[in-house]
Amino acid sequence: MLIPLTTVIVFSMIKDAFEDYNRHKNDDKENKSLANTFQKESFQPKNWQDVRVGEIIKVKCDEQIPCDIIIVHSSDPKGVCYTETKGLDGETNLKMKNAPKLLQNKFQVPYDLKQIDGEIICEQPNNAIYKFEGNIRLSNVNERIALGPENMLLRGCSLKNTEFIYGIAIFTGHDTKVMKNAASAKYKFSSLENKMNMAIGLILVTQLILSSIAAFFGAAWTYKAS
Repeated sequence: MLIPLTTVIVFSMIKDAFEDYNRHKNDDKENKSLANTFQKESFQPKNWQDVRVGEIIKVKCDEQIPCDIIIVHSSDPKGVCYTETKGLDGETNLKMKNAPKLLQNKFQVPYDLKQIDGEIICEQPNNAIYKFEGNIRLSNVNERIALGPENMLLRGCSLKNTEFIYGIAIFTGHDTKVMKNAASAKYKFSSLENKMNMAIGLILVTQLILSSIAAFFGAAWTYKAS
């Protein structure tokens, strides 16, 4: 049994190693995708994995959203944009999002962005993709602007039918809602592996029983012989 058992185990190890390698390559490819972040005077490309909370990001039509962002300006005069959430919830119909009117007016052109200063207060990272509560206050505006799920674009979505939008990174990396909803991977056994495990367990139990019976009768026979 050693040769076929060893062969099955070795091939299973090779298959799992290959799958882990491909998963690592896909993760690395996504982490090194480029996002346009505002740096000093203009937008510069930056790896997704290096995007930090509070940075201003520009997303163009058909581009993927690199992290969870609050939309603050849209190329549409009314501050409206459309997203495809197929990669998030499987739905193909476009979802409409909008920037608060005051923010739409403030975040107009790149040379105004370096003058923006303020703070965002919101809930802790969670897995509720249809829920968000928070507010934003700009340094030169006394009132707080309420934020809701209609102002938030989630990682895993893509921008559609909109030339571009500006957004502020609110959750990045493992704090994004799509990552919070990602269940830990469970190891899957094939039917052959399940049958093999049952066979090995049955053989082990049978050998233990036979060894115990043989030891008992062997000890009894030795005792009588002496």
